[in-house]
Amino acid sequence: MTTERASEWSMVAFPGGPGGGNPAGVVLDPPPLEADEMTRIAVRLNPLSETAFVGPPREGVYPVRYFAPGGEVPLCGHATAAAFGALAMAGRLGELPAPVRSRAPGGNVEGRVEREGEGVVVWMDMPVATRVRETLDIEAVAHALGLPREVLASRPAAAIEDVGIRVAVLPLADLAALDAMRPDFGRLTELGRPLGITVFYPFVHDAASGRVRSRSFAPAVEIDEDPATGTAAASLGAYLARKGLVDASVELRIRQGEAMGRPSDLRLRIEHVGRDPRRVRVGGVVTGGPAS
Repeated sequence: MTTERASEWSMVAFPGGPGGGNPAGVVLDPPPLEADEMTRIAVRLNPLSETAFVGPPREGVYPVRYFAPGGEVPLCGHATAAAFGALAMAGRLGELPAPVRSRAPGGNVEGRVEREGEGVVVWMDMPVATRVRETLDIEAVAHALGLPREVLASRPAAAIEDVGIRVAVLPLADLAALDAMRPDFGRLTELGRPLGITVFYPFVHDAASGRVRSRSFAPAVEIDEDPATGTAAASLGAYLARKGLVDASVELRIRQGEAMGRPSDLRLRIEHVGRDPRRVRVGGVVTGGPAS
C-alpha cells in the first residue's frame, strides 16, 4: 500500500467447520486508487474471492467498493460481513454490539456486529431484491450445469433476482442433483452475459427443517465456485417469499461450500407481507485479523 493509514485484513466469513467459510480481503482507509490497482491488490490479498475497500465514514456511512480477480463487483455480501467484522476488530465501531452502515455501487447495507467467541457475528439488512422479468433458457442452463433438463424444469420455476447484482435462483428437488452437477464455467459465463447474471445459485430447500443446501457459481468475475455468498442468500430470501414457500417471518440456515471442502453456514431471516418481501437479513460468524 502507498499510505501509512491504510491497513489490510485477512478475514473469513461464515465458517461452518474447520477449513470452512469464504475468505475475504479487507482494506481499511485505502488511498485514492484506480480500478486496475484495486484489482491487483485484491488478487494479492485474496486470490480466491472478493476484497472490500472501505473508506472513512461519511455522515456515519462507510463507502465500500468490491474487487474480485475478474474486476469490480457492485455488491458482495460475504465481503461486507468481513468488512464489518474488520471494522469491529480494529476498534472502529466502539463497544459491541454496535450498528454499522455501508454504501456501495450495488446498494446500501445496514448491519449489526455482536461479539461471539474469538470472532464476531455480523447481521446485514441486505437490499430487497427485485424480480428480473427476462426468462432463463432452462435447457441451456441445465446442460451447462451437467444436469438433465427435467431437474430444472420442475416447479417452482427458476428466476432471476437483482440484489445489486443479478442472481439466477435455481431450485432443485434433491441433494443428489446438487452434488452431481459438473458445471461448464465457460458456458455459464456465455449464458449469463446477455442477461447480466453474475451468480448461478442452485439450491435445495427443506421447508420442514428450515434448512437449505446450495452451491454458487460466478465465473463471470473469475470465481468459478463460491463457498458462501451473501448476495445470493439475500436473493433466495426474496425468491422464497415471492413464491409463498416460507412463513411471513422465518429464519433459515444455509449450508454452502461442501462440494469445495469449505463448509459454510449462513443465517437468513425473511419478513414478508403476503408474497411481498419487506426485509431480508443475512448473518453469520466472521473471524480473522490483520494480514501478515
